[in-house]
Amino acid sequence: MTEKTKFQSFVDVLFSEKTFFLYAVSCMVVIPLGEFITELMGILFVSQPIIFSVYGLLGAFLVAGKMAFRPSPRHWSDVFFFTSLIFMFISLIFSKDIARAVRNDPNGTNEYAMYFVAYYCLMFAGFQLRSIKYRKMILYILAALSFLEGIIGVFQMRYMSLVGMMHGKMFDSPYVYGLTQNSNYYGCLSVLFVGACIGCFFFLAKKLWQKIVFALMSLFAIYVAYGTMARACWIAIGILFVVYGIIFTVKHIKHKENKEYSLYMKIFYIGLGVCIAGAVLFYFLNSEMRYKVDQTFSEISQLGTGYFIHFGSGRGYLWQYCLEAIPKNWVVGVGLDNLYYAFTSSDHWIETMYYSNRAHNTFLHILTTQGVFGFANYIALLVFCWVNAAKRISKGEDEDSKITWIFFAMFVAYLFASFFNCRVFNVELYFYILLGAMVPRASEEVKING
Repeated sequence: MTEKTKFQSFVDVLFSEKTFFLYAVSCMVVIPLGEFITELMGILFVSQPIIFSVYGLLGAFLVAGKMAFRPSPRHWSDVFFFTSLIFMFISLIFSKDIARAVRNDPNGTNEYAMYFVAYYCLMFAGFQLRSIKYRKMILYILAALSFLEGIIGVFQMRYMSLVGMMHGKMFDSPYVYGLTQNSNYYGCLSVLFVGACIGCFFFLAKKLWQKIVFALMSLFAIYVAYGTMARACWIAIGILFVVYGIIFTVKHIKHKENKEYSLYMKIFYIGLGVCIAGAVLFYFLNSEMRYKVDQTFSEISQLGTGYFIHFGSGRGYLWQYCLEAIPKNWVVGVGLDNLYYAFTSSDHWIETMYYSNRAHNTFLHILTTQGVFGFANYIALLVFCWVNAAKRISKGEDEDSKITWIFFAMFVAYLFASFFNCRVFNVELYFYILLGAMVPRASEEVKING
């Protein structure tokens, strides 16, 4: 074997599909694991930023190596990888206060450029996962994480936590926030957890004991999601059920003679009934949930009466300033990690007023910080994934189609939750992996000649 052949064999292993799979799933696991270890020592949110930055560097190396030594025919996923990076760096360079974009914020609200590099590298890794085995493993790991973090969440519901919640609640809050900084963040993550568990139950579990395990895990994940007291999470899970309901209805109509789908329909609606009954019971037994529901109806009733600033626990106030700043900074936005400028530059701003580093709406946050072009690129990426997922689903009833259904249901529900949630890396990383794994590229690598 020549030196060149040895090198090519080494490269084939180093930048293989398996390597990208290990890169993605290790990030999924190491981020919460690192937080758990440091919280055992009484330290909150120290390991995760460091670990995620390392994954940004590692991802950049893997992507560059893949393109240099194991190139594939150009694909739209490559285009979105580069355009996302370009618009991010443009936003960073033209930030109103670039020093703020590299500051160390003790509250953990930073949006470092390296975080975005990690996002896009994880998405790139997801696009490489052509193997059904690897895509299934992504779902299994999400289901396992939902159970492990859910155990921590149950203790938090009983006023027992390793360390207090970082943002917005008291130390002894009964809200579930898992290994994130806030119950709203974990609520958004719960949408993916619940979606993965339900999908594994219906589409991936083959044996009876597997069905039982994933059924119990699904109910447990939903119970923990109730405990976040995050209203966007509850509604997003409702949307998740709607998407799955549409899936089973369509398949039942197309395959009326298929007893499997008839059984799935019955199980789905029984499960839905159990969850609704559980939510009603939770409502009557939990005063905080009753308060949240009453608050929602109160905010909706006040829309159009001049009280928009109170909508969504004050999100209307944040959105108002963001919407005001967009026309003045529409090209490249106010800059990466510079959302505060949308408040302080307003004619209505007084120094003692409240501002936030996040818009509590992912879409509005991107539009405000990265401008119209960066926002259009993000929407184009979502549309690309949506359309290609629909194409994969319509091809048939094979295992690939079923796995895509699961990712697609999670995708739709998570997007809704994003209308009310912050873009935090220890949650968003799972979504970017999902984007790629939902519609992986089909083309093979091009061998380098000579």
